[in-house]
Amino acid sequence: LLRRLHDYKVEHGGALLKNFFLLELPYLDRDLSVYTCDFECQRLTEQPYALDVLMLTAEAVSLNQEDIPLEQALSVVCREYGPFEPFQFDRRDIWFYGYRLGMPTAFFDFFSREHPDVSTLTSKILL
Repeated sequence: LLRRLHDYKVEHGGALLKNFFLLELPYLDRDLSVYTCDFECQRLTEQPYALDVLMLTAEAVSLNQEDIPLEQALSVVCREYGPFEPFQFDRRDIWFYGYRLGMPTAFFDFFSREHPDVSTLTSKILL
């Protein structure tokens, strides 16, 4: 879905499925337990594509931790969305992905380093 959105030049910030999260407890000013995540709109970056890939990967891993290990998810990211430039994480990014979505250090290490060739990177992850 994300690949198709980018193919049609639709980028982050819209009211798309990836902008919504389920909460354990409903907020009083929201409908049921779903709310819009404003993080993407507030996070100004010169890499909107990378931000979408980060969000998609973190959500997928967070929702499927028992079925899809992080290494497998990162391998899929390399194959489908790479190569991409290193992403510069700030404190808010680390809080959001680390604490809100439970991403480990390996997630931040992966996205903050250079990925010149997808096939080389994928083989390194699988080793």
